[in-house]
Amino acid sequence: MKVLVACDEYSYRFGKDFYLRDFGQILVKRYLMVFDEVRFVVRTREVFALEELKIYKYIVEDPRVEVVPVPFFQGPLQYAKVYFSVKRMMEKVAEGCDLVILRLPSTTAFAVWDSIKSCFPYAIEGVADCYDIYQNSSSLLHKILWYRMHCKMLEASHKAMGISCVTRNYMQKHYSSHRKDRIFSHYSSIEMLAAFRSGNRHYLQKKPWGLIHVSNQVFLYSGKGHREMILILRILRERGVDVTLTFVGGDYFGGIAQLTQYAKSLGVGDLLRFSGFVSTDRLRELLLEADILVYPTRAEGLPRVIIEASALGLPCVTTPVSGNTELIDKDFLVDYSDVRGFADKIEILINDKYLYENQSRINYERSAAYCKDVLDSRRKEFYESLKDAVNNDIVLT
Repeated sequence: MKVLVACDEYSYRFGKDFYLRDFGQILVKRYLMVFDEVRFVVRTREVFALEELKIYKYIVEDPRVEVVPVPFFQGPLQYAKVYFSVKRMMEKVAEGCDLVILRLPSTTAFAVWDSIKSCFPYAIEGVADCYDIYQNSSSLLHKILWYRMHCKMLEASHKAMGISCVTRNYMQKHYSSHRKDRIFSHYSSIEMLAAFRSGNRHYLQKKPWGLIHVSNQVFLYSGKGHREMILILRILRERGVDVTLTFVGGDYFGGIAQLTQYAKSLGVGDLLRFSGFVSTDRLRELLLEADILVYPTRAEGLPRVIIEASALGLPCVTTPVSGNTELIDKDFLVDYSDVRGFADKIEILINDKYLYENQSRINYERSAAYCKDVLDSRRKEFYESLKDAVNNDIVLT
């Protein structure tokens, strides 16, 4: 059976060959656990030198995998320029496939859905909550865009033959299928081997305490709390709390320079360091070096970084959005703009040995539910149920 998978992963093209990053190749391998062939429909950037591939270092050479290169774009303005090209290529994109899996929300996956929604069996893997992003956005334009995405995701969900969300319960309150024969599941997108986990932490009398913040991209007004983290640093310095902060993530439109300048203007430039985008192994090292994960975020699905930090025993302070509420105790969930509230929780953890060790233990124990073998079993069961439904020709009831 051949499955088409559409998502917001990228591929890079060098000559005639396609390349994926770590997570892209991991995704493809998951589908090959059950399906015979995978058609991977993703935005593709063409490069002209091997060094331009950077983290996209895994060549697609498995004959069971076909990459369909969608014209590359980032953001709504660039998408507008290629909209009609994308729309034309989607008209026949599912030909020869037996099933479509849409990882939503995704501009690419929505474009595929528009072309197949009334005539083709499809399932959804929900990886983020559009409604939360719409509700928590500070930009009117973003609110409009994400509300439209929410409405599209609602409609797509209602007619899907199967839905799996990254949360156990949270996203399901917004997105569910209305079909009688629907197939449900839930599993995170994370790929975490049991060996990644290290154990819970013991409280240490130390200075400075290391705070860490992790995201794919680093920029000033990100919705992931980069600017807010610097305000939190200033409050902690004013209180005499000795901390440093590491930002992990790739530079996005000069965000590192802007944040550096902003931190200097507030007198905390010496407390910051930027790691850039890092490998999984290097991320593990940085998390092990840190003492507390601090992650203000306006919206999520189920953030991998919180699971990874928990698996290494880190106490976490984050916002009460989406799947965060399933991962972190409510006492350590703080509203996004409440920078003083974040500073309070950090200071409490630093000053209370029992609380620090208890939160470390709770988070570590909770992370066991997200190990690869546990999630792979659930993924495989979902894919096999979809495959059986297609084979039994019950997908349109």
